[in-house]
Amino acid sequence: MKSNWGLIILGVCFIIGVAIMAHALNLAAAVRSSGAGEHTATVTGYGIKNLKADKGVFSVNVSVNAGTREEGFEKLPEKKKVVENYLKDNGFNDYKWGELDSEGIFESIYSQSGDYVGQRRIGTKVYQKITVNSNLVYKMRDVATDITNLITKGVDVSVSTPVFSISDSIIEPLKLELIDAATENAKIRATKLINGFSDGFRAIKRIDVGQFRITDINGNDWNEHDIEKKVSVTVHAVYIIKE
Repeated sequence: MKSNWGLIILGVCFIIGVAIMAHALNLAAAVRSSGAGEHTATVTGYGIKNLKADKGVFSVNVSVNAGTREEGFEKLPEKKKVVENYLKDNGFNDYKWGELDSEGIFESIYSQSGDYVGQRRIGTKVYQKITVNSNLVYKMRDVATDITNLITKGVDVSVSTPVFSISDSIIEPLKLELIDAATENAKIRATKLINGFSDGFRAIKRIDVGQFRITDINGNDWNEHDIEKKVSVTVHAVYIIKE
């Protein structure tokens, strides 16, 4: 019986020893002793801010089918006017028309046995794209969907998915703000890391700023079609610990 208790005690001591060693290894990953006889704490700080895009852009392609290009050119202005009125009624006045263009309309020809033998031209499609810019980002998202209802009024339109972005006038000052936040966050992390081992830091040995990232609100990769976005930056800092 005594020998069994001895084995149990030996096993418990082994487990405790492994736990202590694992904790020491984890701590060593952040707190190190340099060749110069100084101890350092290495941490990463984060600066994060959620914000929404302040501008957006989308385009609408307006087209008509006609027998000839000339007929199409005559019919298209009426359809364009309907689209312009719709945009203005919804508060979108900043738009620009692209170049007028056309393409042939063809139908396939098959033999009596059902084999494809070619195609013939049966008309012309004339079209023009209008590009819309606005800071009404949420309304733009709705309008870009609703404008397709003009098809029920005889206006043939196709719409691109709106692209939303943040102006440089917002991003540039925000970068400095996020660096400050990330630096402060790094200091807080370093302070907690050495809590109980030292009463503070002697100096900052090294500090590096990582890349600024703009992602969706959940931190996933950049999606230009999202209105809500997250801007973040990391700061990697090395503090010299007071002995």
